[in-house]
Amino acid sequence: MFSMYNANNSHIARCGYYNYSLCYQHTITMNWRDGSCNAGEVFILGAYKYNDSHVSSNTGYYNISICSPNFDSCSIGQRGDNITTLYKTDNSHVGDVGYFNNTLRCLIVDTTYPNLTIMYPQNTTYTTDISDLNYTVKDNIKMSACWYSLDSAVTNTTTPCGTNVTGLISTQGSNKWTMWANDTSNNINKTSVTFWKDTLAPTITIVSPSAITYQVTTVGFNVSTNENTSWCGYSLNGASNVSMTRFNETYFNYTKTGLAEQSHNIIFSCNDTLGTMGSTSRIFGVDTTAPVISLEYPTNNLYLANGTNVYFNYTPTSAGGLSQCELWGNWTGTWHNNLTNYSTPSAVTNTFSQNITDGKYKWNIRCNSTTDVWDWSAQGNLTFTIDTIPPNLTNLDISVTSGSQTISFIYNATDTNLDSCWYSIYDQNGLVDGLNNNITIICNQTRYATTTAFGNYSLYVYAKDKANNEDSISKVFKTEQTAIIIGGGSTSETIIVSEKIITRGISTNFSITTLNYKSNMDVLLAKQSVRPRDKQFLITNKARDQLSVEVICDLTDVNQSANNVNICDYITFSQTKFIVSANEEEPARGTFSILSPPNANFGDKYYFNILAIKKLDNSSNSTFETFSKLSVSSEVSILATLFYKWSNIPLQDEEKEPKLAYPVISLSLSLGILSMALAVFLLRKKYPLTSFLIGVVMFVFLFILIGLTF
Repeated sequence: MFSMYNANNSHIARCGYYNYSLCYQHTITMNWRDGSCNAGEVFILGAYKYNDSHVSSNTGYYNISICSPNFDSCSIGQRGDNITTLYKTDNSHVGDVGYFNNTLRCLIVDTTYPNLTIMYPQNTTYTTDISDLNYTVKDNIKMSACWYSLDSAVTNTTTPCGTNVTGLISTQGSNKWTMWANDTSNNINKTSVTFWKDTLAPTITIVSPSAITYQVTTVGFNVSTNENTSWCGYSLNGASNVSMTRFNETYFNYTKTGLAEQSHNIIFSCNDTLGTMGSTSRIFGVDTTAPVISLEYPTNNLYLANGTNVYFNYTPTSAGGLSQCELWGNWTGTWHNNLTNYSTPSAVTNTFSQNITDGKYKWNIRCNSTTDVWDWSAQGNLTFTIDTIPPNLTNLDISVTSGSQTISFIYNATDTNLDSCWYSIYDQNGLVDGLNNNITIICNQTRYATTTAFGNYSLYVYAKDKANNEDSISKVFKTEQTAIIIGGGSTSETIIVSEKIITRGISTNFSITTLNYKSNMDVLLAKQSVRPRDKQFLITNKARDQLSVEVICDLTDVNQSANNVNICDYITFSQTKFIVSANEEEPARGTFSILSPPNANFGDKYYFNILAIKKLDNSSNSTFETFSKLSVSSEVSILATLFYKWSNIPLQDEEKEPKLAYPVISLSLSLGILSMALAVFLLRKKYPLTSFLIGVVMFVFLFILIGLTF
């Protein structure tokens, strides 16, 4: 602006006259005028001569004016940029800022915006992450502030002007970054750049091959992508990429023939339309003679009572040898490999061992051949169950009838894998009572048993689950010969069921009979039949009101059945509860079915009663019932067995109507009568003895046939 002979308390002169120069921070024009400043110029100081001069801050004090067109105004004390200080306002020396009290300040004129340019990123697509913002900024006067935004000015961040920004986060897809620059005159400029970022490679889904061992050497390679794709190819076992056929924009395929029998590593690569490459891989095998694995133990659906050291036995076979075998199972909660054997001999039984808690599980073996070909056992996953908890037997109740050696009992057996139940009866000396030893029964159903004599006994009931865990429950009971007589003259029996007294008397108001109103019934059984005999019975009400009765099979006061068999176990009813009309002409009709016991022999007889019971009174500790009884005896018959085997047609139904084909019956009767006529009338003269014997045999045959049929 001008020169000074020293920094403080100095005269001034034109630039270059003295060694000291007073300079402004920006380029300006300084004009020394004789007189006043020209139009468009601002008065800065006055001087009484051009060099070695005092100065004045007031216009007109001296003849020479120091002027500049670059300032808006200059004066002592105003706001603006500090220029110099004066000792006094007129006829004064000058000094550095702060040296004298009178400070000359000037406001510069600035209408030029900062020059701002974003150098990076550019308006293009990037396949790598963008985290830097590089820019240049320049101003003719002075910069005040710079800032940027990555989200359309929602969030602005200040940065030092001229310093590039690093560590930014760009988003996937379109990005718009904006930069602002402001100079000291509040001239603000901004610039933006929009670019696209695609750093995500296409997601490739391998449709085929699967991660299995193929038994063929031709395999289709198929992949799909999650976005439009310009190219897909594969690399097999490290070889160069082979282009695949483009089926559509997201699906590619290739059929590979002549694959070697070994393990293969295939890598699929796909390039999207922006040039981003993605890849994925899979291992599969080709072996036309894959390892054969035989799962030997545990067998399928096996139940085990111990989960400690459960052995898994298997025999793998591979012509080329085995590199390893794995035990897979789900007893840890997920299906996965539990153990691996890296030295598995071929064609030899191998074993894994595991500790397993209770539950139902699956297992399988997977083996790898020396050619790196994996395979599972062709038997598939086998199921086994660990069950270390025995059945729980509770609530054993025994019903004893006074005057009878037959008892009934019921109990509760619970177990997730309940398999079988049986019982034994021991006398007071601890010995098995007769044949009541380990008698198999249906679990949780009422069972009848007969002791060999009256006396004190112990009943033991056993239950076993499918893992052979056992439990038992026992109870003492007593059979007594004395019958109890209740008032009224009718004979009754008293039964104790779980300490509850049931008094049962013979009814006179209703009866249970055969269809021809008999109180007993005979039944012929076929040996080893699988189809039961069906027999009908009637329940007749003789009272004025309808009644409700229940029918049961009962062994009280019956003869001993063959082999001490409880024939009630082989009897079922079509229904057990009946509503009987008060009309005596409309009896209720029921049916029971009886099968011959599995170990029955010809001539074996079985006895039981069908009781129809009506409850008259029922309280918390006693019940009074009336009953009617139908006595039934059954026998395993040779003829019944023959007819069962040959014709598979019952001999007769409940109403004694013939069930055999009528031509057979008629032919038999005709032949019998004809044979008797020949024997009596034709042969008696010449062969009297022979005639007599033939007549007797035919008479017996007809008698038996008619008896069985009718």
